[in-house]
Amino acid sequence: MRGALVALWIAATLVLALAANPTLAQDGEPDLDAPEMESVYDPYRGIDRDGRIPRIDKAALVDRPERWRYIPEGRIKPGNIFERFLVSSFIVPLFFASSDVGIGGGATITDIDFRKQRRREFLGAFLTYTSEGQQSYVARWRRWTRQVEVPDGGVLQEERSFIRVGGGYRKTLTRRFFGIGPTSDEDDESSYTDETAFLDVGLSRSLEGAFDDFIIDLGLKGEWHRLSNGKVGGKPDTDELFPDLFADADRIGLGTIGVGLRWDTRDSQRNPYRGTQIGASIDGTLYQSSGDVAATYRIFANQIFPLWPLFHDGGTDDEEHPPTDSIRYRRPLCARKSMSVTAAPPPIPTSELAKKRGTMKLETRKRWKRLPGLMRPSGM
Repeated sequence: MRGALVALWIAATLVLALAANPTLAQDGEPDLDAPEMESVYDPYRGIDRDGRIPRIDKAALVDRPERWRYIPEGRIKPGNIFERFLVSSFIVPLFFASSDVGIGGGATITDIDFRKQRRREFLGAFLTYTSEGQQSYVARWRRWTRQVEVPDGGVLQEERSFIRVGGGYRKTLTRRFFGIGPTSDEDDESSYTDETAFLDVGLSRSLEGAFDDFIIDLGLKGEWHRLSNGKVGGKPDTDELFPDLFADADRIGLGTIGVGLRWDTRDSQRNPYRGTQIGASIDGTLYQSSGDVAATYRIFANQIFPLWPLFHDGGTDDEEHPPTDSIRYRRPLCARKSMSVTAAPPPIPTSELAKKRGTMKLETRKRWKRLPGLMRPSGM
């Protein structure tokens, strides 16, 4: 019932916000949403009839033009979410089935011109529910902080600087737990249900001047978990095989602060064609309802190489966003590690997790993540 109420609240808030049509133009600027402007909208303004986007002189407007994305005026349609459907708003129905979670359905609702800010804001809602009660209701918002108007129409947007907010509720019926330590075995697989609510805020900012190749990321996340019996067919419940660990990890709250710094020369954050990324990040769980404090850190590197066109002609020199094939080489310079920074033992001692995290016996295809007090594989 709680999940259904959360879903109803998210859906109602989203639809009302997206369908609203406030006047957002500043004094002295034309309001593109005004009725008299609707007939002026040209879907091919700044775009050729075949969908090709002619290149503009971005260097005349901004420094480091390779880092700014050009969005032509034809991709900025006025109107509410329904009037802009398939231009800057999208609704995708979802249907799926699984023997463990039953028959499910839902929808993904995205608006990449939320509040009609000329493509500066994004809002998305992702809603699913199954016949066995698995559910997920998540909303995410983002606003890019650096944007420049193009005199002939359209905007330039720098993808490296933005603020974000996300939150929601999930109830996952098929979490798996194998135990802790070098004696854990795949045959010890057990199942539990993880019910969680979370709120996540953060920002990303490109530095100025001589340090403009560097990006700093900051984030703050609060989450709450409640565990119960799992639904994986043929597997015992985690609270039967590991009753003490299960009891200690149930109804736990976490507060995490994340900080990251990276040297990033890629030409795009969403779909890079070329460039290098080297960075490090640390997530410090400074609050746990158990009283413990811990952190995880990682060091990483990525290299993007453009390739010769494989299935197209590669576009032309005067084309914006030409079709480009690329290959990415990604390497973790240091595997994600855990560390305890207090001597007080949590429900499951974080120091033990830190010692044994890298020695867990499991198949290499499983990727482990830390859940409140438990270790779990994800993406299985």
